[in-house]
Amino acid sequence: MGIMESFKNKCFGLDVPGSKYIAGVVFLSFICYFLQSLGLVTPYWVKYDQGSSLATVGYFYGIWSECSTTTSGPTACVTWDSGSLTGTFRAAQAFELLAFIFQTGAEVGMIIFAFHDSKKFHKVIAVVIGSLFLVSSVLTLMGAILFSSDNSVGGSFSWAFGLSIFGGITSVPFGLFFVYIFFITKQRKDNYKKTPRVKVTFVKNTNLKF
Repeated sequence: MGIMESFKNKCFGLDVPGSKYIAGVVFLSFICYFLQSLGLVTPYWVKYDQGSSLATVGYFYGIWSECSTTTSGPTACVTWDSGSLTGTFRAAQAFELLAFIFQTGAEVGMIIFAFHDSKKFHKVIAVVIGSLFLVSSVLTLMGAILFSSDNSVGGSFSWAFGLSIFGGITSVPFGLFFVYIFFITKQRKDNYKKTPRVKVTFVKNTNLKF
């Protein structure tokens, strides 16, 4: 028996069409969660250059901070001052942070889903996980749209912005997968045979003599 199959049988105990993919979905979702988190905390969302022919300063910024670098000097980063940000940018920050919280909830839910013994609980937590994934996706993409609309410097989008978009998109199939489990999960029933009842009849014998 393979590792994935063994993990599925031990932890999930579901009789679901396609249940052999559950362990793989969990593994892939954690990879996507890591990549999306990496994109969230790094400032490489937008990059642009400013300067003259003598010296050019490269800038790059993200949701939380902005950095600058030159060919001859070190990179310097500063955290955004919320008072200097536009309402659109602050909204993008809020959406991305909420998306991260919902995504974290979905990942924690999958751990509970995997190691909880109650099969009835599996169906309930499946729809919760699916909903968290889908809400996280919507929030992530809305935050990305707001962020891109506030790009007044005219820079080019960089890899961290792409990771955020990637995380928002991949949350959709993960969410739909667990919603699918909610609707078609059938609890496994123990294969047993009921012991047939034996009808005992007592006959009164009136011919007995003592």
